[in-house]
Amino acid sequence: MQYKDNDPNPQKAYPSAETQPSAPERQEFTEKAPNTAKQEFADFAVEQKESKENSEKENNFLGDALREIRNKLSRNQKKKTVVFPKHKDQLTEEIEKIMSEGLGDTFKQLDRVQQMEFKLKGEETAYKIRQILQSSHVRMKNIFRLLLEWLKMLPGINRFFLEQEAKIKAEHLLHLREKHKKH
Repeated sequence: MQYKDNDPNPQKAYPSAETQPSAPERQEFTEKAPNTAKQEFADFAVEQKESKENSEKENNFLGDALREIRNKLSRNQKKKTVVFPKHKDQLTEEIEKIMSEGLGDTFKQLDRVQQMEFKLKGEETAYKIRQILQSSHVRMKNIFRLLLEWLKMLPGINRFFLEQEAKIKAEHLLHLREKHKKH
């Protein structure tokens, strides 16, 4: 009986205890089995080595790509320092007045540190809005985003209410721009 990998009858490949193979068949089987096992082990070792090299290449590639993306993001996210003017002009004061409408009670509920952070962020937002309003092309979307980002600092307020409030304030600021344009 011979050992065959693709034998359609698997019972022939593995003799039962009742049908013992002859001596030449046993010798051929034992000679083939160790050789195939050694070959399979060698093939397996080569596959493992290749897969390890491929995974190292992938890791190097992914690591390089991640480093490159992080560098690009860190370059893009460098904060520009905003320099506030020492004296506020009339437009800036009116912008701050529109921004603070209806927020008195909520502002009083904040603790001292949160009040200072909210006030500083509000002044920065007012300065950015002033720059937008003085430009030749004004997008309400940009003003809306700035206001919404500032209003999100208030804790425990519904997001939809904040969006509505930001939209109303943005519309008032656009009317303020038209008013100042006429003068």
